[in-house]
Amino acid sequence: MQDSLYKPSEPEENIELLLFYVPQAQKHFGIEKVRQFLFELHGEYRISHDGSLMQAFGVSLKTDPANAVIKSEHGKIAYYMLNEQPLTWTLLAPFVLEGLVLAKTNSRDGVGFLDIGTGSGVYAVFAAKMFEFFGLEDSIVGIDVNPRALEFAKRNLEKNDLVERVELISEWFENTTFPAGSVKTVGIWPPYHPCDAQYQQFIPRHAWGGEDMQEVWRSQIQGCYPALADNGVLIFNQQSPGGSDWRGAQAIAELDHLAPGASVIFMDLFGPYSITKFLDAIYPNNDQADYRLRMEKKYTTIHYLVGAIVKDGLGRKIKFSHKLDNLPGWGNDPGSRIGCHRGIADLIRTAVSLK
Repeated sequence: MQDSLYKPSEPEENIELLLFYVPQAQKHFGIEKVRQFLFELHGEYRISHDGSLMQAFGVSLKTDPANAVIKSEHGKIAYYMLNEQPLTWTLLAPFVLEGLVLAKTNSRDGVGFLDIGTGSGVYAVFAAKMFEFFGLEDSIVGIDVNPRALEFAKRNLEKNDLVERVELISEWFENTTFPAGSVKTVGIWPPYHPCDAQYQQFIPRHAWGGEDMQEVWRSQIQGCYPALADNGVLIFNQQSPGGSDWRGAQAIAELDHLAPGASVIFMDLFGPYSITKFLDAIYPNNDQADYRLRMEKKYTTIHYLVGAIVKDGLGRKIKFSHKLDNLPGWGNDPGSRIGCHRGIADLIRTAVSLK
């Protein structure tokens, strides 16, 4: 099988869109420097057919393949997808840059970028490369409870000559202490595979997000938002159910109480999708019928979101659309959203059949 490749054919319109959201970064670093960085973000992504290798933004990374079977407490590490890690960084790195300029920490030892659930270290590596490009000396910290994931992260940092740039911490984020206002920017990538709670034991920890996919999302935001400096930025990708009760995605609606006063700038990346069609695709026939019925009574849509939460006290919700072409979306192949979740659901089906 061949590697998966993506490169936008005409990136200029998307670059202009992103430039609109980073006026202070342009003033601080110069518009040409920022524009050059954005052009590099819109270069080619290459991911191996099994999702274990990635080349993007001048770095090379390795993780577990999609079909890996790892018998450990935490299971396998998330594999790479064109429409997840590299795409998320292309769209959100500019917001991190803006946050680094605007945020004022309460501590001389403040953190520049905090990567929660760093996994194979992908976003920590991306951030370190960006800091290198702009000559930034702020610290970068990656946290993950999975020691095996941190072994991958360390090797990826070593491979890209960035090992001295990132501090890795093996711990649950909830058990770490970052003083209030001490972090300029944060990245969170909560798990969001939907399934009945009784089956969570059969899937990797990086995938389980609660029955409504929002449990870890809520706990991570509530845990890290107080540590964020004024005008600091929290970037995320998150899958969320939704419907008319939430005027869209539940995850965005709940930010009013999860991050009071914060603004959010976000994209519903592939547009709302029918939650019935989504669950039918990953749990066909009568698989998890009771769970599906509960979800379909409460929700009508599902959304794949990327965005930036800004601690600015303005409480705005700004939705915008990217200008990139030919992206993989909700499709059935392993590199698309449904295909990814169907692969996780297969782990549940296999485990149940063996009981």
